[in-house]
Amino acid sequence: MLLTVFWTDEALEIEHHTPMGGDATELSPVSLDPTDYRFRAVEADGGEVTVGFSVDDGVQFLIDRVLLERVGDLDEDGAG
Repeated sequence: MLLTVFWTDEALEIEHHTPMGGDATELSPVSLDPTDYRFRAVEADGGEVTVGFSVDDGVQFLIDRVLLERVGDLDEDGAG
């Protein structure tokens, strides 16, 4: 699975790609606390998913019990 997180000047967005296809999801912060790295996404069926980032020891992303880790450098435009 390839996952790209980037800022669109309005929201945080995640694009994910698998051999079965891909999708993009817009994330909204759960709180205004700048140290709270949890975000909420609304799925196509109207359900909500809370996702979180851990930045303590590298960057990790947790969504639906799947933990992903950053393995590459940031792109020139800040995506990655």
